[in-house]
Amino acid sequence: MLRPFGFFSSQKGEQNESSEGPSASIPNPQLFKDLSFLERLSKPILSAEEYMNACSVIVRGIPEYGPNSKEAMSLLNAAIGNMTTMVNNKFDFTFQCWRMGEFKEDRKRYVIVRFATPFQRNVFHQFYVQQKFWIRSKISVYPLEPAVQFEDIKKAKNLARYLRSRGHSVVFYNQKICKTRLVGKPEPMPVGDIKKILRENGVVFDDDLKLQVSPKSEDSSSLYSIEHVKIGSEESSSSDD
Repeated sequence: MLRPFGFFSSQKGEQNESSEGPSASIPNPQLFKDLSFLERLSKPILSAEEYMNACSVIVRGIPEYGPNSKEAMSLLNAAIGNMTTMVNNKFDFTFQCWRMGEFKEDRKRYVIVRFATPFQRNVFHQFYVQQKFWIRSKISVYPLEPAVQFEDIKKAKNLARYLRSRGHSVVFYNQKICKTRLVGKPEPMPVGDIKKILRENGVVFDDDLKLQVSPKSEDSSSLYSIEHVKIGSEESSSSDD
């Protein structure tokens, strides 16, 4: 049975990206020649396990303590409690999360914290990312997702950052690259529009590499007017004569 673990909230809507400092480097557009990761991210969640993973984070503890040390877990629990309190003080609408149990791996201890929805999980995780105090500490938080999906999300966030550097108002929202609007939720940006922007900045996609050949005509020297003959065939030997 799930145990209520903490209450906290968010007023700013779902924003799946951490704040960017002025010194953040602009990604190389050539990294986005393959946009298949956008299609993978936009696929709906089909199983209960996928949904549970999307609602969960792993909070890792302090590795210096032995596997039987209760002090490590008490410090970890206190850190999670402090984080939920900080989030609760910052935001306005309330939601609930549960601690799913304590685990240990070698000398490291961790807990899995599960939220009611993926949105709530994202608020908690991004709040952690934006707090430099926690980044400097020995407490780490990361999503409970496959490594491939984690990399796809990272690519999508970098793509959104690159598009913003080109003057486009976009954000990575609800697993998609979206245009921001003054009123209402962000609107998904068509992949064709993304490709157009990248093409204008020197990116060549595989579709652009297809050879364009004009139809055969008497006055044309196109590739269709060239007869390709297999070497060693009767036709090739007769043509030599």
